Amino acid sequence: MSRPCRKVNTVTDGAPIGPRGVKLLNRVRHAGGTYPLECNRDRDSAGRAIAGGFLRRDARDDTLVHITGKGLAYLDHLARAV
Repeated sequence: MSRPCRKVNTVTDGAPIGPRGVKLLNRVRHAGGTYPLECNRDRDSAGRAIAGGFLRRDARDDTLVHITGKGLAYLDHLARAV
């Protein structure tokens, strides 16, 4: 008898981006919406935030990210939940 496969939730399915991702979103927002990814911790967190639609990469510069409307709404939602 086989066991049913359990679906793993990913960021694109609405899974949370974690505390590092939230901190990155806050840094991007406080930087005016555009932020340079300067260290590895930012790059690691950016991948999850980009996959979730919270950030997008700059078309001309791979090291820059921009916060999206979805990212701003997510931060507002978190602020209200506290």
